[in-house]
Amino acid sequence: MRVVDYLLILLSLISIGYWMLNFEAINYRTGAETPLDMAIAIVGVLIGVELARRVVGNIFVILGALMLLYGVYGSYATDLMAHAGASFPKMCTSIFYKSDGVFGIMANVLATYVLLFVLFGAFLEKSGAQQFFIDFPLAAVGHKIGGPAKVAVIASGLFGSISGSPIANTVSTGTFTIPMMKKAGFKAHIAGGIEPAASIGGMFMPPIMGAGGF
Repeated sequence: MRVVDYLLILLSLISIGYWMLNFEAINYRTGAETPLDMAIAIVGVLIGVELARRVVGNIFVILGALMLLYGVYGSYATDLMAHAGASFPKMCTSIFYKSDGVFGIMANVLATYVLLFVLFGAFLEKSGAQQFFIDFPLAAVGHKIGGPAKVAVIASGLFGSISGSPIANTVSTGTFTIPMMKKAGFKAHIAGGIEPAASIGGMFMPPIMGAGGF
């Protein structure tokens, strides 16, 4: 599989490099993409699905395949969900090049804001400041019924007030609160659901540092 990995790396560099080098030209000929443009887009989309499969799991491949099939064969759906449909190359072109696709608004927010918050959260963790967000709620509600879950909620709220990234929040506070909830008797999937939910709520804590809030 090492050869396959190197091949995928090469194809990734080619597809993204082609998009970067021909960014203006591709935008100018929107709707009249060349066969090479479409081929690069297909490669980019399929590599993105494979990347998600390795990170998230096969469930993403199943969902992605269903959405791609719906995009291509949407004209055969029921009246409520039907659309004109598009060929697979044209759909991949839209997904890969358009502003609401792979390199669209969400990618811009991720690269501009979320990355900074993730780094900030890691800095807090390594500097020891994160420990305050654990010690305070632990002392406040740790002794009460359902205390570990309450600790997770308060800790995520405090952390979310300075870091607007739910990912950084979950990674930083969850490393402590999730094992604590499991040790207190919470089922693993319950503990694993409380912390991300609290971290998403923390994104909207004043002063609303979460880019997703805007």
